[in-house]
Amino acid sequence: MGAQKSLGGYTKQVRKLIATRLSGRSVAAIDVAEAMSMSKRTLQRRLSEEGTNYSRILDEVRRDHTLSALAAGQHGCKEMSTRLGYRQQSTFTRAVQRWTGHTPSSLKH
Repeated sequence: MGAQKSLGGYTKQVRKLIATRLSGRSVAAIDVAEAMSMSKRTLQRRLSEEGTNYSRILDEVRRDHTLSALAAGQHGCKEMSTRLGYRQQSTFTRAVQRWTGHTPSSLKH
């Protein structure tokens, strides 16, 4: 799956925090920054220094979770979209199409 080259220390921390927060707690950049005891702007700078940004990391973590869930046969799209922090199922569907070229329902076996 995508950008798993050599991740910097902040990138790894952010990925881990996002992954643990997907089911319930906020995955907003400000909340993740506060969990790391820094301002949102400092987090943005640190990630930029590592060649990435918060939105990209969030998208990658959501993609990884979605593809794992689909591979495991977990196809409840509405539940998955809510669990991953999407406000609307249509946004989740568009993200899956962007990642795979297919709709979530067409990936069902």
